[in-house]
Amino acid sequence: MKLSKKSWVAVGVAVTLLAVFIAWLVFAGNDTSLKGDSVPIPAQSHPTATTTTQPPKELEPTGKLTQPQSINEDGEVRIVSIEAVSSEATIPGEITGPAIRVTVELSAGDESLDLTGVVINAYYGKDLAPAITASGPGVKIPTGKLKAGKVTRVTQVFNVPAKERGNVTIEVVHPRSLKSLKFQGSVA
Repeated sequence: MKLSKKSWVAVGVAVTLLAVFIAWLVFAGNDTSLKGDSVPIPAQSHPTATTTTQPPKELEPTGKLTQPQSINEDGEVRIVSIEAVSSEATIPGEITGPAIRVTVELSAGDESLDLTGVVINAYYGKDLAPAITASGPGVKIPTGKLKAGKVTRVTQVFNVPAKERGNVTIEVVHPRSLKSLKFQGSVA
């Protein structure tokens, strides 16, 4: 069945009237819940970014910078070296500046040690501000499992101002051992 031009015009008018009627129902205020007293709309507040220079309270050092610490029954973590370097900014968001390169040695002991999730953090100054990591120079982050009796080294670079190096805390976190080992001392 083919519609004539007159029929198409009639269908178009009917659809338009139906759309107008629906719009009137929606926008004309058939909803009486908003009539009467007006409700004030509070001004929108925009959150502001805040920073803290206080590390978590559990950041008490568990040893001096030169003292080895146990990561599991017979595995060990020790700081091999801390060197003054200038960090390299190779990825977006990184900052070039005075830095320290920290090399940590992990030994597996009698059992293998999973290196997945091993994290090294650094804090500096009297307020122990978190140091920003950098991707170089000389960063080495091994992955996988460290076989029993084997040793590996992790090297990480942190931006630490030269004048703030009198009090540095290096934190080594190994998720499987449920330990957060902290080494504290001066690297000035």
